Amino acid sequence: MGKKRGKKGAGGGDDDWEGGSVASESTTASFLGADASPEVERADEWGEALDWTYESRGSTRERGWERLAGLLRNSVREECWQHAATVIGRCQAALKKGGATEATLAATALALHVLTLGEPDESGYQGVLPDLLRAAKHGKSAAARAAAVDALAVCCFVMAEDDRSTRAALDELRGVWAKRDAGAPLRAAALRGWTFLFTSLAALPDAAAVEALLPAAAALLHDGDVELRAAAGEAIAVVYHTCGLDQLEAVLEGEEEEEGEDEEEGEGEGGGGEGGEGGGEAVSGLSEVVGRMRDLATNRGDRQRRSRRDRAALRGAFRDITRIIE
Repeated sequence: MGKKRGKKGAGGGDDDWEGGSVASESTTASFLGADASPEVERADEWGEALDWTYESRGSTRERGWERLAGLLRNSVREECWQHAATVIGRCQAALKKGGATEATLAATALALHVLTLGEPDESGYQGVLPDLLRAAKHGKSAAARAAAVDALAVCCFVMAEDDRSTRAALDELRGVWAKRDAGAPLRAAALRGWTFLFTSLAALPDAAAVEALLPAAAALLHDGDVELRAAAGEAIAVVYHTCGLDQLEAVLEGEEEEEGEDEEEGEGEGGGGEGGEGGGEAVSGLSEVVGRMRDLATNRGDRQRRSRRDRAALRGAFRDITRIIE
């Protein structure tokens, strides 16, 4: 809430009158916002928005979170530092007890707040992690779960100081995007968060980890959702670029040989259409992954009908990804 200012008593002399005039002008300026300092105005706005998150009415709390997010997008670093613990505590409370909309807005505000602070804080990360994981898995709406996933990725990237924490977050996010009944928007958010955190690892994963990862991500190249397919392509491109072609080819060499016999048997039975309606077709081997991405870059082999805008977006995404891999 705005700070209350005490009234100055009326004076009798010229000096008093001049002082009263200055005070009156200052008061008028504060109401009209004409000469008020931007820093003071911003601090007052911040305090008022934060106060709204304590209100009993849910719609008022939501307005508070929207306002805080707007302020955070416009750089309020000093206010973040001054109220860091309070903001994080309010976000955690909203994630636990707030409705779907409030939890969504609070998760977004938390991510923006942590980005603005920009400082590693392992203990702080461990403090918010349980609430973010709970919201990501059991949030009251798909939007709330996706926002929690985004916040988890950002908080881990900024605050986590140990590779073990990052790897644990990667495992949690993979558990979300690998779950078929989680919903495509949530899976896409989890996969993009996973990709984002993968780039921050101090040490590359071993060959066994890559071998287990690539087929799972590549299978999503056949999913019916455009965003999920694009996120899968981005993840594969990042893994490829980070681990290197030689490593991936060595990892997949044995797998390609094993699948050769299965493919020959499948041809004899007349199977093998590309890009069916289902979302679980396996894509394994680097050459198959690149081939599938080429198809997606030109919309060849995709039997699912998409709007013109979706097809254009998908083509652009996979052209960029295919360039990275090739």
